[in-house]
Amino acid sequence: MGCHISEVKPENRIEAYTALKTKDFLRDCQKQGKNFFCWASFHGPHQPYTPPAKWAALYPVEKMPLPASWNEPIDHLPPGLQNWRRNTKTPWSLAKAAENPTLYRQYIAYYFAQVTEVDHFIGDVLAELEALGLRDNTIVIYASDHGDFVARHGMIEKCAVSHNVYEETLRVPLIVSWPKRFQQGATCNSLAELVDLYPTLVELLGLQRPADAPKLAGRSLVPTLAEGKPTGRAYAVSENWSQTTIITDRYKLGTWIDPTPRYAQRDFRQKFPDLLFDREQDPQELAHLVDKPDYAGVEQQLRAHLAEWVGRTADDGKKALSAS
Repeated sequence: MGCHISEVKPENRIEAYTALKTKDFLRDCQKQGKNFFCWASFHGPHQPYTPPAKWAALYPVEKMPLPASWNEPIDHLPPGLQNWRRNTKTPWSLAKAAENPTLYRQYIAYYFAQVTEVDHFIGDVLAELEALGLRDNTIVIYASDHGDFVARHGMIEKCAVSHNVYEETLRVPLIVSWPKRFQQGATCNSLAELVDLYPTLVELLGLQRPADAPKLAGRSLVPTLAEGKPTGRAYAVSENWSQTTIITDRYKLGTWIDPTPRYAQRDFRQKFPDLLFDREQDPQELAHLVDKPDYAGVEQQLRAHLAEWVGRTADDGKKALSAS
C-alpha cells in the first residue's frame, strides 16, 4: 500500500525544511520592517505515506478503526474508483487490502501521523510569528488543495479519476486567523470556496482592483470572519476534467462532463449515472438518489444551479464572472 516508516531523520524531512525556510523569511522581514506575503506549502499528508517513527508511534495500527464505508460494494462506485478497488499491482493494491484490512489500518495510521507532523511544524511557524511580535497583526490562512479518502469507500489518496464528488476529497480545511480583528475559535458552516480567498484579502488589505477588471468568481468572506454572518452562497461548485459538482447546504450533485480527447476513451466514461447525495441523511454518501421520484425536485433545482453556473462561466477564462 506504499506505507512504511521513513528512515529520514524528522529534522531532514521536507516539512521541517519548509518550516525552517518560512521562519528565516519571517525573521528577515521583521528585521527589515517590511510587509510580507508568505506562502508556505507543506507536502504532507500525501502519498507515499511514510511518516517518521516518532509520529507513527502516536497511532498504533492495530487500534485504527475502519470507516463505515471501507467495504462499500465495488459496483456501487464510479468506474474510475472501481478500477482502483480491483487493482492488484503496487503501490496501491486495494484488492489485496480488501482481503487484509490491516493494510487499510496501516494506511489510516500513517496518514494521521503525517497530519500530526505537519501540524507540529505549522505550530512551529506560528510560534515564530509570536516570538517576533508579528502574530497579532498577521493574517494567517490555513487551507488545502484537496482531501484524501483515508479508506472511505475503500479508496486511497484522492483517486484523480471520478473522485470529484465525494466529501472526503472536496471538503478541505479553511481556517483564517487575525487576532487583531477576528474572534478567535469561531466556526461557520456556510458554503465557501477557495476562490473566495482572493477577494477576501483584497478587502482586508484595502486594495483596489482596476475599474475595468472582470467580476470575480469568489466573494469576500470578511462579513463572515469579522461579524459571523453566513456567506450567503446558494451553492458551491467544484470542477475537474471529469466531473462538475454542485453543492448546497444539504445536497450534492456530481455530473459527468466530457474530458479532453486524451481521456475520452478511459474507463470512467463508461455509462454510469450522475451522483446525487443527501448530505444530511446520508453523511457516508452511500445512497444514490439520481432519478429517485422523492428527490426529483431536489435534482431539478441542482441541475438548474449547474445550468446557471455553466452559463456564466466560460471555459476559456474570458467571460466576466460573478459570484454565486
